[in-house]
Amino acid sequence: MRSSLPVAAALCGLFLICPIEAQRGEPLPPSLVKMIDTERAFAARALVVGWKQAFLDYFSDDAIGFDDDQVGLAKD
Repeated sequence: MRSSLPVAAALCGLFLICPIEAQRGEPLPPSLVKMIDTERAFAARALVVGWKQAFLDYFSDDAIGFDDDQVGLAKD
């Protein structure tokens, strides 16, 4: 059985940080907004397909992965 606790913790963190940043009165930089949106989409995807598949979905094609003493492409 998969635990959704890590996803819930990540979402709670974002929901706590974003309102604090919004109260500063300054708009967030577009790059930060993009990062927040991507993190939210990743967390939502992980709830649907699980953490491993969500990471595989979001890895770039040339991401490097480590398995024991082997190094190779993460998606492989």
